[in-house]
Amino acid sequence: MKIEILAMKGPTVTAFELREPGILRVLLQMGTSKEELEAKCRGLIHEDPLRRILRLWASDEVERGFLENGRHLLIEEDESTDPEPKDTEDSSEEPSTSDPDLDQDPEADEDKE
Repeated sequence: MKIEILAMKGPTVTAFELREPGILRVLLQMGTSKEELEAKCRGLIHEDPLRRILRLWASDEVERGFLENGRHLLIEEDESTDPEPKDTEDSSEEPSTSDPDLDQDPEADEDKE
């Protein structure tokens, strides 16, 4: 699901729109803090979309697109990046086999001799 945030100038009630299948738009007032947004959304939205909304709104690490819409600002997830970054410290990942010594089977070396 794609997430968009429409930050509006002036008094705005935080609301959600399903623009079309697969697009969730969050309407909020410019200047809303991350904590305030989280408090308003908690219990209304599942954890994964809520985490993505908060990252899109408040994280400087997220690639996103900005589009001025009159006095308002539309913020969209950049489609070229994953919505959730992968944990780089996950020990369950397979080791890299870019080292040729790791690609060799020791038993295969014995057969060559």
